[in-house]
Amino acid sequence: MSKKINKTISDIFKQFNNLKINYAVLRNFENLKQLRSDIDILYNGDIKNIKKILKKIAKINNWSYLIFDRNKSKNFSNISKIYIFYFFDLKKLNFIQIDFFNSLKIFTTPYYNFQISNKIKFTKDNIKTIPKNISYTYHIFQLASLDLKNKKNLKKIKKYRNRFLSINKKKIYLKKTFFEEFIINNIIIFLKQGNYANVKKIIILYKILILINYYIKNPFYFFYFFIRIYEFTLLYLFQPWTTSIKIKISNKIEKIKIFDFLNNLKKKNVIFDWKFSKNLNFFQKIFFSERRNLIVKTTNKKNNNENKIKLIFFKSFCANKDLIYSSKKKNENKK
Repeated sequence: MSKKINKTISDIFKQFNNLKINYAVLRNFENLKQLRSDIDILYNGDIKNIKKILKKIAKINNWSYLIFDRNKSKNFSNISKIYIFYFFDLKKLNFIQIDFFNSLKIFTTPYYNFQISNKIKFTKDNIKTIPKNISYTYHIFQLASLDLKNKKNLKKIKKYRNRFLSINKKKIYLKKTFFEEFIINNIIIFLKQGNYANVKKIIILYKILILINYYIKNPFYFFYFFIRIYEFTLLYLFQPWTTSIKIKISNKIEKIKIFDFLNNLKKKNVIFDWKFSKNLNFFQKIFFSERRNLIVKTTNKKNNNENKIKLIFFKSFCANKDLIYSSKKKNENKK
């Protein structure tokens, strides 16, 4: 990880602590100095305060842009909103994504509600986190959501498995739902056997029981179930997360350059993955659009210049997003 990314992350949490921001890092807090994914943070407060802090840090650390993505908050209920920020350096493709959540959820129900919890821990770097037993227990739900056939997920599956199994059984975070002890025992057995297909099946059952138990205890919140269906419609059809660009590929040399650029975007975590539009059917495009992926379309328009391709990507990436800070505007103001 670059010094720029490392310092930016350090500055963010120093500011949060100095200003007594009510936050807690959700997961992967052990590896923030070797960032390989997004930073997920529980936050209880006005998002305008976060914008001001991140804008200040973007200026101090000479980022090209700070971008606010509304695709997972616009028209979503408060329990489901995710406020997403991107630090972006277009020249070297340095990139950080930070997500702010109101709560952890299972289906439409709150799994861990930060607003009513004071069980906050500190890492050796003085970063506030949720307790490990909650974070590591939640990993089994993340594991169950992964495609077992995709080899790219093998590292994540192993990591989530090992973290969950490292918890003392008495400290596993329980939801006090039906047959929970039986379910947990079987999850442990199947994980030790490496039988992830059965883990996924029993986790689906576990989620359903958590859902039923929650709505039995909170019948007036049942309308959230229908709200969540509406939110999934927004996410997959009307507010997709994916970026789409048009590129001309005239020859093998140009193809190599473009592929190198696209793979570099992936390597730098600017995108999770990229695919040509022609290789995706209608349903594949919908599910591919649920993540920060890139769909590439071919065009007859010339764009073989690397800087031009960068600009084409950046313009598409910023579509339907708010540009909070731009170093170009700062330099223009100086002139």
